[in-house]
Amino acid sequence: MPSAAQESWKQVNAPMQVNAPMNVARGSTPAASGRSRAGRPAGRPPGRAEGEIREDILQAAARLFAEGGYAGTPVQAIVDAAGTTKPMVYYYFQNKAGLYREVVAASYGRVRKGLEQIPEEGDIQSLLTAVVEANFGLYREAPYLARFTLIPILLPRHDAPEVDAEALGAINYRIIQRILDIGVRAGEVAGDSSEIALDLTGLIAIPILAQFVHNDPRMVETEAAGRLVERLLDGIRK
Repeated sequence: MPSAAQESWKQVNAPMQVNAPMNVARGSTPAASGRSRAGRPAGRPPGRAEGEIREDILQAAARLFAEGGYAGTPVQAIVDAAGTTKPMVYYYFQNKAGLYREVVAASYGRVRKGLEQIPEEGDIQSLLTAVVEANFGLYREAPYLARFTLIPILLPRHDAPEVDAEALGAINYRIIQRILDIGVRAGEVAGDSSEIALDLTGLIAIPILAQFVHNDPRMVETEAAGRLVERLLDGIRK
């Protein structure tokens, strides 16, 4: 017989309405003037696919913005690191601010993708562990990109373009609260699900921030996600 968690999983894993960062430049409908007569974006380096160039720009920008900040990172430095040209940056992202917002959006897109991979069956502990692991996994796979899941919320910079940090921070919180609501209804968890969800959302950030300082991969390893959730549940199980 399915558990309460299994029966309610569709509610947990339903698509969440999370607003994208404000004024994100998606680059999906570039201006016609940005293309050459042959249909190729003006300034595009030969021999490279458009999607590949765009991804290279995002990766280079994420690394350089994380290292030097927004104001301290000139567009030319991103261009040089990505091996492309300024017209390609403006073709995809319109301007430097649009590129920054897209880096932030891409980081949260990776988190959402990880959350979509959470198994459809499992108990409260396994589901919560999967949420934490989705965040830790992003840091292990793309550490520079992962920083942007925290910087706009915990370390906002006055020199950077504004993003909707509240909406971005809600991604983990909302799904954690839904899982905990299942546990409360099933009699497995004691306490206010909204308060516990806020606690766990904050706990996810601590090992990632500590990793920035100590550069210790054990802080965000797969086993660490399980240990973090186990310590939390020890205090809220009925």
